[in-house]
Amino acid sequence: MSKRRQKQQSSFLGYILIVFAPIISVYQLASTSGPVALIVILILSVVIAALLKRFYPKIERYLYVRKADKEKYFPILESEEVAYSRVLILQTLAYVDDETRLLDPIIQAIDTKKYKDAIKIGLFSSSIFLRLGKHYIRVLNGIYVLKAISLYQHTEEAASQQEAKSYAEYYIKVNDLGWSQYKLEPNERTRLRQYVHEKGLGAFEDSLCKEQSEVSPMLVKTRDRLQDERKFHYLICQADRHILSFDLLDQRSVMQALETEINKISNKDDRKRMMANLLFLKAEIVLKKNDHDQFKTALSLIDDAEREYELIRDEDRQVKCYNLRGRIHFAEGAREKAKQQFKLGHDESRRIARYDEFYKNIKSLIEFHLSNNEEEEARKYAAEGVSVASAHRDSAEYNRFITYLKPKHILLIRHGESEKNVRKIISGEGSLTQIGRSDIEELSARIKSYIDDRGFKQEDVFIYGFGKKQVSETVTILQKLLPQAHSENNENLLPVTLGEKLQGKSESDLIQSEEYHHLDLWRDKRISIQELYERNKESGMEAPEKFWERAESFFNNLSNSGFVIIVCTTSVSILLTHYLMNNRYDSDRYKAIDVPLGGMVHFIKDEKSDTYSLLNRDTNTNIAFFELER
Repeated sequence: MSKRRQKQQSSFLGYILIVFAPIISVYQLASTSGPVALIVILILSVVIAALLKRFYPKIERYLYVRKADKEKYFPILESEEVAYSRVLILQTLAYVDDETRLLDPIIQAIDTKKYKDAIKIGLFSSSIFLRLGKHYIRVLNGIYVLKAISLYQHTEEAASQQEAKSYAEYYIKVNDLGWSQYKLEPNERTRLRQYVHEKGLGAFEDSLCKEQSEVSPMLVKTRDRLQDERKFHYLICQADRHILSFDLLDQRSVMQALETEINKISNKDDRKRMMANLLFLKAEIVLKKNDHDQFKTALSLIDDAEREYELIRDEDRQVKCYNLRGRIHFAEGAREKAKQQFKLGHDESRRIARYDEFYKNIKSLIEFHLSNNEEEEARKYAAEGVSVASAHRDSAEYNRFITYLKPKHILLIRHGESEKNVRKIISGEGSLTQIGRSDIEELSARIKSYIDDRGFKQEDVFIYGFGKKQVSETVTILQKLLPQAHSENNENLLPVTLGEKLQGKSESDLIQSEEYHHLDLWRDKRISIQELYERNKESGMEAPEKFWERAESFFNNLSNSGFVIIVCTTSVSILLTHYLMNNRYDSDRYKAIDVPLGGMVHFIKDEKSDTYSLLNRDTNTNIAFFELER
């Protein structure tokens, strides 16, 4: 039995004893205990202990949040001991609605001109944000630390404490690369720019790395400055380790320098931790090189590193060993061993709330099951990743995991010909004509044949539509041929609002109007959707960005593994087609698309890139796939 398993079992036995002792004492005072009563009490103690172990963390978190709110988040920190206790509260506050509240402690310290305290808060907070996988908040935290350092440098205290000042500066730049902006997703970069602009922090944002290529040169420069001072050996080791980690190359000169510096570290635990880091790094380099002859050695290095981490009780780094060991097993073909390690890493990282490692192991498990064609198992882990990322408001990880749950096939169907089309009513409503019904019946038969020929189940088909009568009647015809398919209305599929001067009007009545002329220009691809909006916004046309947000909302909440059939009007078919083709509404590529009535656009998911591409005509089923110019 592993030491970790023994520790978990002893912890649970401790809960039982804590509950059992008071109960048996009370019982002995009340009456003479018999063997049956003792057994009942023991069973009751085990049940209560299990419930206590299950719910205590949630109760503890709730109490911390209440305490934090009562104290207006945090008082200014005066010592590392106090700081650590406050960070426990900070960790629980990660569950609040407004994540920027997590920055209140450091902002409060800066506002009260306690800059050293602000730096101290930032260092502790950063490790918590890394643990929770909150890179966006971690970047903002880092920007505030840089601001605190800048302000501290101009104080009288800093002038007499140059060493403390330089130490803080180097510590920030070397030890917390998680503040670098290259880790952020595009949407998070946009949020970051908006935040720093509103708060006047732009100058400090520029001090951080924006691209991964900027990291290594910055590290080398910082390491050289530290080396010149001939102290801060632990920080020099951190710099060397990160240089090697980012390039993952066997740079012997850097490796030798790192080993030399490790021996100069005075603190025993820090020395052990850095030596374990070096062992771990050597194993990573072997995997990067894909050197099969050295895999056995690499696994031995990981075992040694894990033992060192266990000796110094560094669980955070201990859980990193599981994923690396699993990846090496996977590369050498020991698939079951790899799966076991990924599962251990998944369980342990979630137990200690190290969510960056938890996400890493989830991804490894998904890829493992996909490689075995076990899509259902992969989806279960993807759904768990989505759930956890959503709970922690981690949009970047949420978007990564949600791609695994996206449907393989998306069919965009424009409704069949309707009465309003015959009368040429703009954005109007009407029942399907006989031609429209016939076209949709024929198309439905072809879709059914396509699904059946490829072994898909009707239960895996989802049909979406909303709004107009012609859309609902088209959905009804599809459902008759696909009776086991799921059907759902979604308000994001409502047609675009064109404004009171166009909405529901006949083209013959509008032929001379300026608004109709603008619409015609866009249909002819002579103006952009943004230009069309600018010319018609006074009449109440829906803004393109609002319309686009509907597409984002629809696809972000689309999570099934089979076919998705979307029945829609012209404007929605244009919107969704451009969205799936990655043509944003504010680009010149967003134009009118002539999807015929009863026509279809078929997208298929590329499993490697997690993007959708237009499927070419399939001559076997003779489905009329509508193709776009790429």
